[in-house]
Amino acid sequence: MVITTILATTVALQRWRWKWYVVAGSVLVFFSIDLVFLAANLAKILDGGWFPLTIAAVIFVLVTTWRRGRKIMSQKLNEKSIAYENFKMIIENQKVTRVSGVAIFMSSSADGVPFTLVHNVKHNKCFHTTTVILTVVLEDSPYVFENERIKFESKGMGLYRIVATYGFMENPDIQYILQFCREKGLSCNLEDTTFFLGRETVIPSDKPGMAIWREHLFSYMSKNAARATDYFNIPPNQVIEVGVQVEI
Repeated sequence: MVITTILATTVALQRWRWKWYVVAGSVLVFFSIDLVFLAANLAKILDGGWFPLTIAAVIFVLVTTWRRGRKIMSQKLNEKSIAYENFKMIIENQKVTRVSGVAIFMSSSADGVPFTLVHNVKHNKCFHTTTVILTVVLEDSPYVFENERIKFESKGMGLYRIVATYGFMENPDIQYILQFCREKGLSCNLEDTTFFLGRETVIPSDKPGMAIWREHLFSYMSKNAARATDYFNIPPNQVIEVGVQVEI
């Protein structure tokens, strides 16, 4: 009940933009009742109440560590991406071989060229005639309107940027995205498409961000996290993973 009152206060101040004195008056009324119940139940902590509190604390640490770690790792990966203009210069200056076929490079960021595509060009010296950079964005809303689902943009040289948006109650559908690409004139059947995914290896360090024990915890959680192929329902035999070490 106390937590609900705190959350309601936060929503009233930050989302509803109520005046602080209006919120303070309401909060005092509810807190005067809630705190009495809380004080009366504090004695139960030593008689077994500590157990659910401990479970809640462990879950809280896991969730916040994962969220903070993903944010730091996304920032590090974005630093490895390059602008489209610089990528085009690499293609032109290094005389990269164009190979037939369709390649989809998954990227967590909707800006720039991901490190998976940059590494493929630098090390394999090839660039597919049809290359798609695909970013799947999850919104805070449960569902997204179909007319806002996919944004399509051509970057030239056979390079395309697609941003697919889904709600947290929806599952990304790679077949639907490919169907959208075909409607835009791209020949990209699932059976003939190669997917390039990043495989990050997290290396804990003493850099600012998280406590070292949380970095080790995040590294362990990353190793045991579900693969993107399962989440996006991509055939595993059509996936090439590009490894990268991320020091957080």
